Amino acid sequence: MGAMKIAIATCIILALALVGNGLARRKLAQDQARWSMVRLKAECDLARQSDKELWTRGVTRTESERLNAIAQLKSLGGKIVPLVRAESQHATNEYREMLTVALAALRDDAAILEAADLMLVTERPAVRVCAALELRGVKDKRTIGHFKKALGDSYKRLDGCCMRVGDGMIYPVRRIASGALVDLGVPFEEVRKIRGEIKP
Repeated sequence: MGAMKIAIATCIILALALVGNGLARRKLAQDQARWSMVRLKAECDLARQSDKELWTRGVTRTESERLNAIAQLKSLGGKIVPLVRAESQHATNEYREMLTVALAALRDDAAILEAADLMLVTERPAVRVCAALELRGVKDKRTIGHFKKALGDSYKRLDGCCMRVGDGMIYPVRRIASGALVDLGVPFEEVRKIRGEIKP
């Protein structure tokens, strides 16, 4: 009987330890998510944003910092979606838009279409570029129409590549949208027609 009590007590202690360990991991993930959102907000709050492409990545420093923060959130998994959603409800302006992009990257169903709309309507180029990149990774067929419209995006900047073509200006959102459409199964010839490179 004594051995039975010891075994039961041991099981209880192990169960409590596992629960405690799970709670500790959850709190750590939440703390990491909050820190990533602090970084994202700080980047959005900067008065001056970079428009110069980093030749090693094809994005600007501003976009790179935001994408890194979103990558950290993605590494924590879907369990932090409620935390990010709660933060977005109180956020404003560009930070709110970037949190929508982050939620889409986390595959939050409603946020995917919201981010796709942002890719088309926000006046902030960094948000449009980040939205395009993250949505390309999500590969949701509901965004095909959005990406087709994004082929007409007006934002352009100097190509960061060391071997430039023509005047060296590129349209980053258009470039990402082209790749996204092909990834989603749209024939490249159709993409070229939409871009006006092939006459219908």
